[in-house]
Amino acid sequence: MKKILIALGFALSASMASATVVGNLEVYNEAAVVITPSDGGWGPIDIIAEGGYLSGTSGTLRALTDGIFTATYLGQVASLGNFYLGGSQLNGTSNGGALGGTDSMAVLAGQDVNFGFGEDGLGSIFYNGDVNQEHRGILFFANTFGLTDANGQLFDFLIGYNDTATVNADYDDYVVGVVNTVPVPAALPLMASALGAFAVARRRNKAKAA
Repeated sequence: MKKILIALGFALSASMASATVVGNLEVYNEAAVVITPSDGGWGPIDIIAEGGYLSGTSGTLRALTDGIFTATYLGQVASLGNFYLGGSQLNGTSNGGALGGTDSMAVLAGQDVNFGFGEDGLGSIFYNGDVNQEHRGILFFANTFGLTDANGQLFDFLIGYNDTATVNADYDDYVVGVVNTVPVPAALPLMASALGAFAVARRRNKAKAA
Protein backbone atom coordinates (compact mmCIF):
# COMPACT_ATOMS: atom_id res chain seq x y z
CA MET A 1 0.00 0.00 0.00
CA LYS A 2 2.84 2.35 0.92
CA LYS A 3 4.54 1.73 -2.44
CA ILE A 4 1.27 2.52 -4.23
CA LEU A 5 0.89 5.80 -2.33
CA ILE A 6 4.50 6.75 -3.10
CA ALA A 7 3.93 5.98 -6.78
CA LEU A 8 0.76 8.08 -6.79
CA GLY A 9 2.67 10.89 -5.15
CA PHE A 10 5.32 10.83 -7.88
CA ALA A 11 2.63 10.74 -10.57
CA LEU A 12 0.85 13.70 -9.00
CA SER A 13 4.09 15.65 -8.77
CA ALA A 14 4.82 14.94 -12.42
CA SER A 15 1.37 16.07 -13.52
CA MET A 16 1.65 19.22 -11.41
CA ALA A 17 5.05 19.97 -12.90
CA SER A 18 3.67 19.76 -16.43
CA ALA A 19 1.06 22.49 -15.96
CA THR A 20 1.26 26.28 -15.69
CA VAL A 21 -1.47 28.27 -13.97
CA VAL A 22 -1.95 32.01 -14.51
CA GLY A 23 -5.06 33.74 -13.25
CA ASN A 24 -8.09 31.60 -14.08
CA LEU A 25 -6.40 29.62 -16.87
CA GLU A 26 -4.10 26.62 -16.98
CA VAL A 27 -1.91 25.09 -19.68
CA TYR A 28 -1.54 21.36 -19.00
CA ASN A 29 0.29 18.51 -20.71
CA GLU A 30 2.82 21.14 -21.67
CA ALA A 31 6.22 20.64 -23.24
CA ALA A 32 8.92 23.25 -23.82
CA VAL A 33 9.52 24.23 -27.45
CA VAL A 34 12.51 26.25 -28.71
CA ILE A 35 11.80 28.54 -31.66
CA THR A 36 14.00 30.64 -33.93
CA PRO A 37 12.34 33.86 -35.13
CA SER A 38 13.45 34.54 -38.67
CA ASP A 39 11.06 36.76 -40.59
CA GLY A 40 10.41 39.98 -38.74
CA GLY A 41 8.96 39.02 -35.38
CA TRP A 42 5.56 39.20 -33.75
CA GLY A 43 3.70 41.83 -35.67
CA PRO A 44 4.46 45.54 -35.27
CA ILE A 45 7.62 46.41 -33.35
CA ASP A 46 5.59 48.17 -30.65
CA ILE A 47 3.90 44.89 -29.69
CA ILE A 48 6.78 42.43 -29.42
CA ALA A 49 10.14 42.83 -31.12
CA GLU A 50 11.82 40.12 -33.17
CA GLY A 51 13.41 37.61 -30.81
CA GLY A 52 11.27 38.68 -27.87
CA TYR A 53 10.35 35.03 -27.36
CA LEU A 54 12.75 32.23 -28.18
CA SER A 55 10.74 29.48 -26.51
CA GLY A 56 7.19 28.63 -25.52
CA THR A 57 5.17 25.62 -24.48
CA SER A 58 2.83 23.32 -26.33
CA GLY A 59 -0.15 21.92 -24.46
CA THR A 60 -3.85 22.43 -23.86
CA LEU A 61 -5.54 25.45 -22.30
CA ARG A 62 -8.42 24.99 -19.86
CA ALA A 63 -10.50 27.23 -17.64
CA LEU A 64 -10.16 26.93 -13.87
CA THR A 65 -13.33 28.90 -13.16
CA ASP A 66 -16.57 29.72 -14.93
CA GLY A 67 -15.96 32.99 -16.72
CA ILE A 68 -15.67 34.99 -19.91
CA PHE A 69 -12.70 34.01 -22.05
CA THR A 70 -11.51 36.88 -24.24
CA ALA A 71 -8.88 36.79 -26.98
CA THR A 72 -7.35 40.05 -28.26
CA TYR A 73 -5.60 40.21 -31.63
CA LEU A 74 -2.03 41.52 -31.14
CA GLY A 75 -0.47 41.14 -34.57
CA GLN A 76 1.02 38.72 -37.08
CA VAL A 77 3.76 38.11 -39.59
CA ALA A 78 2.09 36.15 -42.38
CA SER A 79 0.96 36.58 -45.94
CA LEU A 80 -1.92 34.12 -45.49
CA GLY A 81 -5.35 35.27 -44.33
CA ASN A 82 -5.08 33.84 -40.83
CA PHE A 83 -7.85 34.09 -38.25
CA TYR A 84 -8.83 33.07 -34.72
CA LEU A 85 -11.99 31.03 -34.19
CA GLY A 86 -13.65 31.19 -30.78
CA GLY A 87 -17.10 32.52 -30.02
CA SER A 88 -16.90 33.94 -33.54
CA GLN A 89 -14.22 34.47 -36.17
CA LEU A 90 -11.64 37.14 -35.36
CA ASN A 91 -9.75 38.24 -38.47
CA GLY A 92 -6.17 39.40 -38.66
CA THR A 93 -4.74 42.34 -40.57
CA SER A 94 -3.98 40.06 -43.52
CA ASN A 95 -7.71 39.63 -44.11
CA GLY A 96 -9.20 42.90 -42.96
CA GLY A 97 -9.02 42.75 -39.16
CA ALA A 98 -7.68 45.49 -36.91
CA LEU A 99 -5.17 45.31 -34.08
CA GLY A 100 -6.91 45.15 -30.73
CA GLY A 101 -9.98 43.33 -32.05
CA THR A 102 -11.52 40.98 -29.48
CA ASP A 103 -13.63 37.85 -29.29
CA SER A 104 -15.34 36.70 -26.08
CA MET A 105 -17.21 33.57 -25.04
CA ALA A 106 -18.39 31.85 -21.87
CA VAL A 107 -16.24 29.03 -20.46
CA LEU A 108 -16.84 26.47 -17.73
CA ALA A 109 -14.53 25.49 -14.89
CA GLY A 110 -12.42 22.40 -15.60
CA GLN A 111 -13.14 22.35 -19.32
CA ASP A 112 -10.76 22.91 -22.23
CA VAL A 113 -11.31 26.24 -23.95
CA ASN A 114 -12.86 25.70 -27.37
CA PHE A 115 -10.83 27.84 -29.76
CA GLY A 116 -8.67 27.36 -32.81
CA PHE A 117 -6.80 29.03 -35.66
CA GLY A 118 -6.98 28.71 -39.43
CA GLU A 119 -6.30 30.31 -42.77
CA ASP A 120 -8.71 31.42 -45.48
CA GLY A 121 -9.12 28.67 -48.04
CA LEU A 122 -7.97 25.93 -45.68
CA GLY A 123 -10.71 23.48 -44.78
CA SER A 124 -9.44 22.50 -41.32
CA ILE A 125 -9.02 24.44 -38.07
CA PHE A 126 -6.15 23.79 -35.68
CA TYR A 127 -7.88 23.51 -32.31
CA ASN A 128 -6.65 23.95 -28.77
CA GLY A 129 -5.31 20.55 -27.70
CA ASP A 130 -4.41 19.32 -31.20
CA VAL A 131 -0.87 17.94 -31.50
CA ASN A 132 1.53 20.40 -33.14
CA GLN A 133 2.83 19.43 -36.54
CA GLU A 134 6.17 20.41 -38.05
CA HIS A 135 4.83 23.63 -39.59
CA ARG A 136 1.45 24.07 -37.96
CA GLY A 137 0.36 24.48 -34.39
CA ILE A 138 0.11 26.81 -31.40
CA LEU A 139 2.41 27.72 -28.53
CA PHE A 140 1.66 29.41 -25.21
CA PHE A 141 3.89 32.18 -23.94
CA ALA A 142 4.16 33.87 -20.55
CA ASN A 143 3.17 37.54 -20.63
CA THR A 144 6.66 38.71 -19.72
CA PHE A 145 6.12 42.05 -21.49
CA GLY A 146 3.17 42.94 -19.27
CA LEU A 147 0.74 43.39 -22.17
CA THR A 148 -2.82 44.37 -21.21
CA ASP A 149 -6.26 44.28 -22.79
CA ALA A 150 -8.44 47.32 -23.51
CA ASN A 151 -9.51 47.41 -19.85
CA GLY A 152 -5.94 47.44 -18.59
CA GLN A 153 -6.04 43.82 -17.41
CA LEU A 154 -2.88 41.80 -17.89
CA PHE A 155 -3.21 38.92 -20.32
CA ASP A 156 -2.87 35.55 -18.63
CA PHE A 157 -1.15 34.03 -21.66
CA LEU A 158 -0.09 35.00 -25.16
CA ILE A 159 -0.79 32.43 -27.86
CA GLY A 160 1.12 32.23 -31.12
CA TYR A 161 -0.11 30.30 -34.16
CA ASN A 162 2.10 28.92 -36.90
CA ASP A 163 0.29 28.37 -40.19
CA THR A 164 0.82 25.80 -42.92
CA ALA A 165 3.47 27.77 -44.84
CA THR A 166 6.68 25.76 -44.62
CA VAL A 167 9.04 28.74 -44.54
CA ASN A 168 9.63 28.47 -40.80
CA ALA A 169 8.01 27.58 -37.49
CA ASP A 170 8.34 30.70 -35.35
CA TYR A 171 4.71 30.89 -34.13
CA ASP A 172 4.12 34.52 -35.01
CA ASP A 173 1.69 34.00 -37.90
CA TYR A 174 -1.21 35.11 -35.68
CA VAL A 175 -0.85 36.21 -32.06
CA VAL A 176 -3.50 36.78 -29.39
CA GLY A 177 -3.49 37.66 -25.72
CA VAL A 178 -6.06 35.82 -23.61
CA VAL A 179 -7.71 36.23 -20.22
CA ASN A 180 -10.55 34.51 -18.36
CA THR A 181 -12.49 36.99 -16.24
CA VAL A 182 -15.11 36.07 -13.65
CA PRO A 183 -18.16 38.34 -14.01
CA VAL A 184 -19.33 40.01 -10.82
CA PRO A 185 -23.00 39.14 -10.18
CA ALA A 186 -25.18 42.23 -10.44
CA ALA A 187 -26.47 41.68 -6.90
CA LEU A 188 -23.04 41.87 -5.25
CA PRO A 189 -22.44 45.63 -5.66
CA LEU A 190 -25.96 46.31 -4.35
CA MET A 191 -25.34 44.02 -1.40
CA ALA A 192 -22.02 45.71 -0.62
CA SER A 193 -23.68 49.11 -0.79
CA ALA A 194 -26.47 47.96 1.55
CA LEU A 195 -23.98 46.50 4.03
CA GLY A 196 -22.00 49.74 3.97
CA ALA A 197 -25.10 51.79 4.68
CA PHE A 198 -26.04 49.41 7.51
CA ALA A 199 -22.58 49.78 9.08
CA VAL A 200 -22.77 53.59 8.92
CA ALA A 201 -26.23 53.59 10.50
CA ARG A 202 -25.06 51.25 13.25
CA ARG A 203 -22.11 53.48 14.10
CA ARG A 204 -24.43 56.50 14.28
CA ASN A 205 -26.80 54.67 16.62
CA LYS A 206 -23.90 53.68 18.86
CA ALA A 207 -22.68 57.29 18.94
CA LYS A 208 -26.15 58.51 19.94
CA ALA A 209 -26.42 55.90 22.66
CA ALA A 210 -23.08 56.96 24.09
